[in-house]
Amino acid sequence: MVVVIQNQIMDGKKIAELNISQKEYTFTFSDSIGGTQTDSFLLTKGRKLPSSTIGGFAVLPPRFVAETRNYVYTYVSTYGEEGQPSDPSVAIDIDPYDPVTITSDTAPTGDYTIAKKFIYRTSTGSGDTNFQFVKEIPVATTSTTDIKQQTELGELIPSTNYEPPPSDMKGLRVMANGIMVGFSGKDVCFSEPYLPHAWASQNFITVDHDIIGLGAFGQSVAILTESFPYIATGIDPSAMSLQKTSIQQACVAKRSIVETGNSVIFASPDGLVSIGLSGASVITSRIISQEQWQSYNPSSIHAYLHEGKYYAFYNNGSTTGLIIFSLNGQDAPLMLGTQYSSGGRVVPLEDSLYIVDSGNIVKMDKSATTKSYLWKSKSFEFPKPTNFSTAQVVADSYPSAGITFKVFADGTAKETLAVTSSDPFRISGGYLAKDWQMQVEGSATITSMHLSQSLEELSTK
Repeated sequence: MVVVIQNQIMDGKKIAELNISQKEYTFTFSDSIGGTQTDSFLLTKGRKLPSSTIGGFAVLPPRFVAETRNYVYTYVSTYGEEGQPSDPSVAIDIDPYDPVTITSDTAPTGDYTIAKKFIYRTSTGSGDTNFQFVKEIPVATTSTTDIKQQTELGELIPSTNYEPPPSDMKGLRVMANGIMVGFSGKDVCFSEPYLPHAWASQNFITVDHDIIGLGAFGQSVAILTESFPYIATGIDPSAMSLQKTSIQQACVAKRSIVETGNSVIFASPDGLVSIGLSGASVITSRIISQEQWQSYNPSSIHAYLHEGKYYAFYNNGSTTGLIIFSLNGQDAPLMLGTQYSSGGRVVPLEDSLYIVDSGNIVKMDKSATTKSYLWKSKSFEFPKPTNFSTAQVVADSYPSAGITFKVFADGTAKETLAVTSSDPFRISGGYLAKDWQMQVEGSATITSMHLSQSLEELSTK
């Protein structure tokens, strides 16, 4: 590199060419009187200029402006998962045009599937100092050279706050916005959207009680604890809002938690609880009492949602069985069965519920033969005592053993008959009652049952 010194009066005529390392220059010239004059020039910024009005001067900048840098690197898996950055290197002041040799560690051992490293360095502009992408190197490479200028740097490092999840995190679920959520003790942990490897402790939310399990619905997650349930809602893990529900209903069985799409259902000491954006409520309170519910040992329940029904298998120590709670309003709200399973799984692609039955994996409701049942209707209360004289049971088929039909009046069994066809039949009379119930036992599928005060009433149905 050279510096050109020009004569100020003669329209910029070149009078000398100097090496960049030269700091002084002496210029000899003739004035208008015919004598000679010598001026010496210090070519350094800020020094006093010569007093002569004839001649030239130059202010030379230093050869470079020193640039201060720090370097970090990240590990990247074969799936493109980028980890948190290493500790920054020691700050160095360098000529920005000189190459810099960067050294890094070898990859940690273990089943991490690490494939490469990303190198970043600090870049100072008009704003904050940030780490920007320099280059990508194979994971086995421990030394490389950086020759890029600041204008050639890439994107900002995205993984500054990324952390691995807590070692004891469990209950992993996926929210609709791609955020994964789990829990550790009383902490609710959120991942970065669509980055299940990237967690930041600064985004965790702490609740008042130990967490039993989680259930996701839409952009929310139900947090089920040993006391009050909570709802966390948001589309960004750093901006989740937390709401404490109004009812104190603990989750007594983690395996009882099911997601319906717009709510979460779980077993509490008082019954089944549904929690959604509108809050939480015990949805079985009008169907089964707290005492009856406790007889099924709700802490033993493991449940599955299929075809609008909540299938809950229980074991109370002396008996095992199945509770089916209908959510669609089209079937009987609560059904009890003797079927038991130690585990199950819903397969959406087949629209099937598989369970373990005597060591075999079978489909629920897919057998060629049906199990026997006993079903009793609710109590129908009338404003004044009345008598029903005629009944009818409509079924898909009528086995040779028939369908057993019972009539209860004011809580007392008044009639037991074997039904073998869809024809109406008489029931005994001679009494009046205000509360009436019907009960059927059998294995055939029943579509309807009727009680009437006369045959004419049945004919109009």
